[in-house]
Parts: sequence; C-alpha cells; structure tokens
Amino acid sequence: MTIVPSRIVDIDVNAIPQALETEPECGLFVVAWCEDVPVGTLSVAAGESPATLQAWLRALARTPPLPRPSSLHSGSLPTVSAVVCTRNRPQALRRCLQALRQQSYSRAEIIVIDNGDEEETATVAREYGARYVLEARPGVRFARNRAVREARGEVIAFTDDDCEPHPRWLASLAEEFATHPRLGCCTGPVLPSELQTPSQELMERRGGFSRGFERRLFTESSDAHRLPSYPLQAWMFGTGGNMAFRRNVLELLNGFDDVLPTAEDLDIFYRVLHAGFELLYEPAAVVRHRHVRGYRVLRKRLYWWGWGYVGFLVKVAIEEPRYRFRAIREIGHWFYLFQMQRLFAARTFPFDLITAELMGGTAALFAYPLRRAVQAVHRGKSMP
Repeated sequence: MTIVPSRIVDIDVNAIPQALETEPECGLFVVAWCEDVPVGTLSVAAGESPATLQAWLRALARTPPLPRPSSLHSGSLPTVSAVVCTRNRPQALRRCLQALRQQSYSRAEIIVIDNGDEEETATVAREYGARYVLEARPGVRFARNRAVREARGEVIAFTDDDCEPHPRWLASLAEEFATHPRLGCCTGPVLPSELQTPSQELMERRGGFSRGFERRLFTESSDAHRLPSYPLQAWMFGTGGNMAFRRNVLELLNGFDDVLPTAEDLDIFYRVLHAGFELLYEPAAVVRHRHVRGYRVLRKRLYWWGWGYVGFLVKVAIEEPRYRFRAIREIGHWFYLFQMQRLFAARTFPFDLITAELMGGTAALFAYPLRRAVQAVHRGKSMP
C-alpha cells in the first residue's frame, strides 16, 4: 500500500485562483472556505488533473453561505475559559497557545492544565499569559474535571495541546451560546494541520476528527432523534479537541466520567442531550489538529478509540434502561457491520490498524465493568 504525503491548501471559493496545479509526487488536501467558514474538503491524488478540483470549487461557490448569528451586543456575550490540557509536550503547547493568543474574542481567559508536572510546561504557559494549574492524577478526564473547578468563565471551551484554534474559534462559540439559551454544548470541525507522514494520511482515511460542514442542532425533538442508535452514536456530535460547555451544565452533570479512561468526550455529549439540553455542531468554530506522525502511536490511538467507544456503550447498557437495547444493538453493529466488514474488505486501510481497534473494543467489553466495580469498592472504603 503506497501512501504519499499531501500538501494542505486553503482556498476561498469567492476568490478561486485562475490556475490550479497539482504536484506529481505529492497529493493535495484542499480546504474550501467561504467568509471564514470551511465548507468542504477534497483530497486530490498526486498528478491528478486539476479539472475536478476547479469544478468542485465552482460548485461550492454557488452554494449560499451558512447563516451566521445576528449582531450581538458585547455585553450579552458570555465570558469564556479556554482550556488546554497537556502532558509533557511543551513545543506543541507553544503552538496551541500562540493560536489562542491570536483569538479575536477578548472576554476570555486561558488555562493550562498540566497533567505531567514538567517545569518547561509551566514556563511556556506563563510566557503566553495563561493561568497554570497542575493536576497530578494522570488522565485527561482528571485534567478536564480540574478545569471545571478552576474555570471562571460562563462557558468552558476545551482544546488539546496538539491543536491550533482558528482566530474566530472562541468568538464563534460565544455567539452560539448567547443565541441559544438551552445550548449545553457546542462543537466544531477539527481539520488536519499537516499530512506529511503515512500515519497522518491514514488518520484522515479513517475519518479524522471532522464531522462535516453542516450546522446541526441536536435536541430531543431533532430529526436525528428518529435514528435507531440516537443519541448513542455520539461520535457524530464532535470530538474532545473542540468542544465547549456552559459551566453550570458541566457542574450539574458532575463533570466528566473518571471511570472511562478514554471517550469521556462521547459520554459527556450523550449526557448533555440526555439531560434535556441542546448540542450544536457549528462549522465556523474551527480547530486544526496535528495528527500523530508515527505508525506505532497511531495503532495505539486506534486501540483506545475502539476501547473508548465500546466502553461508553457498555456504560450506557449498564446504567440506562431506556437505552439498554439500543446500546447492545450498537455494540453488535460496531463489531459486525463496521469492524468485521472493514477487516474482510481491507484494501485501503492496513489490516493491523483495523485489528488494533477491534481488539480495543473487545477489551472494553470486560474491562469497563471491572473498572467500574473497582472504583465502587474504592469509593466505599473512602466513606466514613
């Protein structure tokens, strides 16, 4: 399987270049924009004729832009705490904080939650004017829960140290929370910042982190509610590198689940909706993500993707009678229709990566109930 790198190109559909050229030994990953909002992506193979790309861009240019929130008085916009959870990656953190310093939204604070206790992390955080907080318990779920306790803003926006938010990221999130009083959570696209290694290309083939470019408001009465697995296919709502919540909603839900070692973002999306709040996927709230560069790291990442999704579904099956049958059915769907079909039809995606994700899901079937039981024992011992 030959995988060539791709160069990422941003093109405004209202200013399409007269001449577009592809490269003989490098593909293109084109992100089309309209009025600072991404409207589509297209992968162009190395040496492919640019005619298809031109036609695609012209078609997007004829599509009306998404409506934006009406002009809001600055006093009606919420204060925001922008949180970066990090662990021993000071150079990545520096890039993330540089992007946060360039935000157009002024009613915000920046908080760095250090999950690794490295001196350089504290130095970088203070260099960029961020509030530095050490969370000694390893695990992003603990870091995020610490952020809920530390944040001063009415809205808490989470990103990761390998992400670089668009300059209007915080402004787009704040406008939506001001516009929708019942909005509990807002997510947005996570686009790649580079595709230079085979592992980064494979991450995009697997689906990446973006969930499309259509604004979607999820509620108990939305069209998605009629889907057989709604709201359990929580991956459709967004991802942890680009999510924001009303602080009082997170406090009401007791924060992120610390039994789940991963996929606590999917779990909180589900619980926000289950509690009766709205969840919005907003294409204007853009974050760039630096995918993992190494193959072994990618395989480990996919193992935990499988573990997280199945573990989350097992949790729902145990705790929520209303969705128990849906959760069990979705577990079967994931194993058979999704993973096993990919396994036997593996042509464009490596066999060992598919099996890694499958093994992670299999492990979660047994590991999540065990983790839950162990934590219950520990909590029982800690009670007076």
